[in-house]
Amino acid sequence: MDKKEAGYQLWISGFSQNEVAKVLGVAPKTITNWKRGQGWEDRRRKETSRQSDSENLVWNLYLHNLKVLNHQIGLWEKSTDPEDKLKMVDKGAADSLLKFYTQIKDKHIAWKQVIKLMREFLGFVYSEDVVFAQKLDKTNLIDDFINYKRKEA
Repeated sequence: MDKKEAGYQLWISGFSQNEVAKVLGVAPKTITNWKRGQGWEDRRRKETSRQSDSENLVWNLYLHNLKVLNHQIGLWEKSTDPEDKLKMVDKGAADSLLKFYTQIKDKHIAWKQVIKLMREFLGFVYSEDVVFAQKLDKTNLIDDFINYKRKEA
């Protein structure tokens, strides 16, 4: 992931422009220029709307397929034909449901989630031991780790 995209991801994750600049090792003015020049505000609005619509669509499709599958199972259970009692769900239907479920419930940790987790961790450390948290914050280890994960993304 390049620095501009990383900056955007940090910013939409709640980092201030100064924090983004610090993590990425650039001047705050650079972040201001990227934000303005790349239309970060508009992009965030569009992505938020699109993500919500997509999630709802996938969820509704999953629920519909689940209803169809349950209906078919109900028909098999009510059937007087002994063969129907032994039928299995079609492999394609099962695979389709699994893919939908995975898309909805996937626990994959993305770079944005690493950022969020590191911020929460630092907040926790501050609540437990301010002196240690300040020392940790000054080492730049958290920023270095976030950058390390950015390069993997």
